[in-house]
Amino acid sequence: EDTTCDALQHRHAVPFVEIRGYLFGFFVSEPPNEPAHIHVKGKGGSAKLWLLPVRLVRSSYSATETREIVDIASGEEDRFVEMWRERFRDR
Repeated sequence: EDTTCDALQHRHAVPFVEIRGYLFGFFVSEPPNEPAHIHVKGKGGSAKLWLLPVRLVRSSYSATETREIVDIASGEEDRFVEMWRERFRDR
């Protein structure tokens, strides 16, 4: 399932996209000097991945869940990069 989760939006977050129970998105206060990346939350954990190419920064998930998240992000990389560019294009 893939939905935009406004209801789960944190006050410092832009809407997250839900894929397989994980929420992928960005925070409003992302440091301007950081490369494109995506945050993941849900299922009791959190993670951060760089984009272009997808690589793990940190994860509190199990190794199996982390592999699943990296696989999802790799498959959605073009979409996530486009979302990043749309959100932070004025930087």
